[in-house]
Amino acid sequence: NDVRARASALTRLGNLEALNGNADQAIARYQQAQQDDPAFSGSYIQLGQIYLEQELIDQALEQFKQAVKTAPTNATAQFLLGQASFRKGLLDDAETHLQEAIRLAPTDARAYQWLGQVYTTRSRPDDAITLYQQALEQVSTDRDIRLALASAYRSQQKYDQAVEQYQALLATTPDDADVLTELGVTYQAMGDNAKAQEAFNQVATQAAEQPR
Repeated sequence: NDVRARASALTRLGNLEALNGNADQAIARYQQAQQDDPAFSGSYIQLGQIYLEQELIDQALEQFKQAVKTAPTNATAQFLLGQASFRKGLLDDAETHLQEAIRLAPTDARAYQWLGQVYTTRSRPDDAITLYQQALEQVSTDRDIRLALASAYRSQQKYDQAVEQYQALLATTPDDADVLTELGVTYQAMGDNAKAQEAFNQVATQAAEQPR
């Protein structure tokens, strides 16, 4: 209908403003869209993401809650509400909405990753490992997910598996100082000081070669 079409158009205009770095104008567009059509979930999703980027977690939560209320089967709305809930420390809510996001969109790696973070925070590393593995099944090249998986393995003293993940990352980006450092720390935990030293030396050499 005309109301929905106008709200959709205003939301798209808000997206353009956001892309151009005009956050205030984007917020105004989204708010106008909400006034015109309070049942349109898109404006709540977009405004919530603006607030999330601004670290305004409470405001983001309100927007994502409204998005889920208006569109409970929208996987993106469920994911974002779960993400914001986690960042607020509301672990029960985060788990509930991230699980629902996975149910609605089983191939969305982000939901698996963030649910893995929930389980890591709750000291459930085995469950976190399973989630990170499932996330990598969707996007095997994601650096952050693989780092999280390696860290979870190391926390469980599954050092060989952690090393495997770090080496997989270095196969594509051999000069990644952060990964090399984590690899060195893992070798150190394994008691392999020679390999740890090799990794740390590589980081130090790279740093020395950087222009000052």
